Amino acid sequence: GLFISIAILLFFQNKPKPSKSQIIHLNLPTIIGKEVFLFLKSPRIWGIMLFAGMTFSPLCLLGAFWGTSYMQSKGFDKTSAAFMTSMGWVGMAIGCPLFGKISDSIKRRKPILLFSALVGFASSLSLLFLPINNLILFSLFFFLIGIAGAGQSVSFATISEQSPRKYHPIALALNNSIIVLISAFIPLISSQLIHLYSVNQVYTEMSFIKGLSLIPLLYFFAFFLGILLIKETFCRDR
Repeated sequence: GLFISIAILLFFQNKPKPSKSQIIHLNLPTIIGKEVFLFLKSPRIWGIMLFAGMTFSPLCLLGAFWGTSYMQSKGFDKTSAAFMTSMGWVGMAIGCPLFGKISDSIKRRKPILLFSALVGFASSLSLLFLPINNLILFSLFFFLIGIAGAGQSVSFATISEQSPRKYHPIALALNNSIIVLISAFIPLISSQLIHLYSVNQVYTEMSFIKGLSLIPLLYFFAFFLGILLIKETFCRDR
């Protein structure tokens, strides 16, 4: 935090340098009023935001809440379980710049988004329902769930390209807010299900499977949201 504060002090400018480009002056009370309401009336905008939240929240659910405990219920020690769970965040770290690079290269957003949902759907089903108990395979499934969660990074480019240029900051902020909001509520729902299916307040492997079955459903609905509501931008602004 101290380093960031010093960097802002040294490098951020309150006043832009003189340039020939046009400076747009916005009326702030108007922007956060009627324009935001009109912006949120767009089904395409909601499609992008909900898609991003549905594909990212499973990584939070597994990576920050129940992934390690689920792996322990399958017989792994805590260290191995934590290692497998952490592979989700590794997948996220690799997937974000990779998806961004591929998306920019092919000049397409929608195929990347749909691909991330499919990867998440397949890997979460495998993680929950395949009759295996292999550390390497489980690590791979967590890694792929992280890759799927990286699809949300492309959603930021998509939502900004779906919005008029002067509303880009609002679009990016709203997309981030919805992602965080969904990622906050999904663990609450899943945790209640895990608790509901526990046996004498003991979380068994089956109680985790039933509670975490919400994850492939999220990817499933995200995929169809992407098909129906997300429009290809071809990497061009409106």
